[in-house]
Amino acid sequence: MSDLTLAHEEAKDFLKIWIHIDGPDGVIRKIFDNEPPEELISKDHMCDTCARMHKSELARSKIRERYREFYPEVMLRFGMKKFIDAKITNEADKREIGGSNGT
Repeated sequence: MSDLTLAHEEAKDFLKIWIHIDGPDGVIRKIFDNEPPEELISKDHMCDTCARMHKSELARSKIRERYREFYPEVMLRFGMKKFIDAKITNEADKREIGGSNGT
């Protein structure tokens, strides 16, 4: 796999995480320094904004150019979210197990 292909795949995988953490509106606003082209932000639904982002060559180009700037902070928040989600799930499991045997 070439370096260019590897970089492209890394950006695609990161974009999935970034959209999960900030939503498509947040991604677009960040890559355009809070001044996104009006046609990229949907007032109807975030899924429409996500589709617009994926179809826009300008947005895709900006993401490829700038994603490394945002990578550390987004991945930190993603890791924190996973940790917190695991803690919440673990606590819920403990309550469920404890509740089923009468303790």
